[in-house]
Amino acid sequence: MNSTLRIGKSVINSVIKRMGVRLVNSDWGPRGFAATFAKLKQCGVELSVIYDVGASDGSWALETKKVFPRATYALFEPLSEYRATLVNLADGDSHIKFLRCALGSTRGEFELNCHDGQSSFLESTSWKTQRLKVPVETLDDLVETNKLPPPSLIKADIQGYELEMLKGAEETLKSCNFLFLEVSWLQIYEGGPYAGEILGFLAERGFHVYDICSYSMRPLDGRLTQSDVLFAHERTGLFSKRCWS
Repeated sequence: MNSTLRIGKSVINSVIKRMGVRLVNSDWGPRGFAATFAKLKQCGVELSVIYDVGASDGSWALETKKVFPRATYALFEPLSEYRATLVNLADGDSHIKFLRCALGSTRGEFELNCHDGQSSFLESTSWKTQRLKVPVETLDDLVETNKLPPPSLIKADIQGYELEMLKGAEETLKSCNFLFLEVSWLQIYEGGPYAGEILGFLAERGFHVYDICSYSMRPLDGRLTQSDVLFAHERTGLFSKRCWS
């Protein structure tokens, strides 16, 4: 970038930062999961079955459906406040299936800590929560009992419980090529895994980071806190090219 453009960008950013935005080079990331998925399509990847773990109100699945409209979606969500919305989504689209449950490493009934639209089986380090008992299944058991088709991609945004979910999905992971996970660089939940633990667990199973789609920083000091990361399996061939351009 030449000096004129650099100065111009600096001036613009000094103005628009008051609105909470900034101007960056279009080649820089992150650009969000939709842009990453569009990039996958450009590489010839077509996802046919997508599991959305921690589906909330289904908005992530609907946004992803714009990129992969022909895929089948299985939405997993335990909270009753989202039930009607997800039931309506499933009733209105034969390619969407809703399963009301949480996922973990073992079956049972566990207490979910809820706060301001977020929920986790782990206790928060920053705020008080309300507790709610919900049924928990393993993904491997659910896939078998519900005869679900094997996933092309598993998305999980379950507030620090992603690793436990993965531990209950050992068989399912053997046929899955992509994982879209929220990972933490700072321990937001008591006992929650750091990003390195998840990266190590997945590397042992052939998954590696393909793209960092978004990130958040702690308001206290700007420290990197969480990232949405897309992992791809070695068998996809996406890591075979070593050239720069």
